[in-house]
Amino acid sequence: MKKLLLLSFLFALLSSSSFGQPTPMGHEKVYAMKVAFMTQAIDLTPQESEKFWPLYNEYWSKMRQGAHAKRDIMKQIEQGSATAAQLSSYFDCTDRETALMRNYAARFEQIMPITKVAKAFVAEANFKNYLMREAFKSVK
Repeated sequence: MKKLLLLSFLFALLSSSSFGQPTPMGHEKVYAMKVAFMTQAIDLTPQESEKFWPLYNEYWSKMRQGAHAKRDIMKQIEQGSATAAQLSSYFDCTDRETALMRNYAARFEQIMPITKVAKAFVAEANFKNYLMREAFKSVK
């Protein structure tokens, strides 16, 4: 299992740089933890991992772009009285996120069973929750 995690981690790092998406220095440790966490939770085989991580990195990059757009709208709403157009834009961002997740779920399903696809999305949410818990621990 350790070998699989190490292989997955190394492959994910290589594949992220091959897409021209270098991992920011401050985020390398978190990214490595995410790869290990998700690989174990999904129970990826080496063959699945080889195909999954480049596609996941592509997906995550697009999700981050959407999150930035959503945050910009949230800042606009926070700075003044919200308009119907701003609220509509906020909902549009959420709809685009959902559409992106559905699109990539279908693409992930081409490389691994639906059970693992579902586990990937759950593992992603669980990892985010894990990071939040760790952040709260460090504040206390």
